[in-house]
Amino acid sequence: MLSDLREEVREQYNKYPYPNFSWFAKVDPVATCHASFEVGSALTKGTIESHGGKKIALLGCGTFEPYAMGSLHSKTRLDAVDISEKSLTLAKRRCFLRKTKNVDFYRNDLLNFCKSNQNKYDFINCFGVIHHLSDPTAAFKALACALNEDGFARIMVYSKTQRRKTRLIQETAKTLGLTPKVFGAPSKIKYLLRTLPPAHPLKLSQLLNSELKTSSGTVDSLLHVSETAFGVQELREALSEAGLHIHQWDFSQNLLGLLSGAQGRNLTEQLYFLECFDQWPGPYTFWVSKNHSSHKEPKHYRTNPHLFELLRAKLPSTVLKTTLHLTFEELSTLQAGFQNPIPATEKVLKNLIASRFLLGVSQ
Repeated sequence: MLSDLREEVREQYNKYPYPNFSWFAKVDPVATCHASFEVGSALTKGTIESHGGKKIALLGCGTFEPYAMGSLHSKTRLDAVDISEKSLTLAKRRCFLRKTKNVDFYRNDLLNFCKSNQNKYDFINCFGVIHHLSDPTAAFKALACALNEDGFARIMVYSKTQRRKTRLIQETAKTLGLTPKVFGAPSKIKYLLRTLPPAHPLKLSQLLNSELKTSSGTVDSLLHVSETAFGVQELREALSEAGLHIHQWDFSQNLLGLLSGAQGRNLTEQLYFLECFDQWPGPYTFWVSKNHSSHKEPKHYRTNPHLFELLRAKLPSTVLKTTLHLTFEELSTLQAGFQNPIPATEKVLKNLIASRFLLGVSQ
């Protein structure tokens, strides 16, 4: 039995399955390799383990993630979980069309699945889910219980600073009675934004919001029935209560640029600084495990194994949200990193590390 709020969330995603990608959309392994088990192993353990035979779960998988992550982790089986039967139906169909056969599907919500399922996972991907639950701290705890002792998870949640202006739009929508249940609600909220003056802050805040291209994206972004965004301190406290520890953050090129000019003696202080001045335009994406982060500098680097035979002069980086135009030196470094470790003392280009194309290891 689902709570009333969980039932509303289920109904929303049954009506507006997310994301609403074309059936012709195809995954580029280069663009998704940053989210692989191998990357998580390097970031949280300091060693690159193969995903072969590992237990992987996708919590809140939506319509596209099973195909993307299933293709990326072809040497093992994945459990894909979602509260919406419509989303799972579309996810199954996409996997069938793309001949992705290593995914098992479960219709359940995150809390019930983690509590009732006996499996413990080596890797959990939970992207854009926990901030839509009524009790995010309980969700972090449930996720921690579902992890093996040396397992790890990749999580994305909204930041309060990122969603501050969006929250004003959401409150306006509620005042006008625009909910996912109302016919034409996505079109009506987009019309409202178009009628604002060109320089209006709320209109400007949505100019680059690609989610507004589809009705399902508009609902997920602006009309969701449940949302809880986090400040840095709130996030750290919720994770600590769940017994989870952040090992690494994934930052876009834009966010890295902001961090480089932020005041603070360490990353946490820089994040606080940017939050105070309303300068955090993205969500928080990070890797956690039950083990404390050692904060040790890597001894050397290895090339992400998912790039093997896929190296080219232009590599799309989903983390940095850009395409890297690699020099001959960068290509040579990546090519060499497949066979031999690259000493940390050598010149290692930061954008290759930030993109998770080069992985720091301590063993």
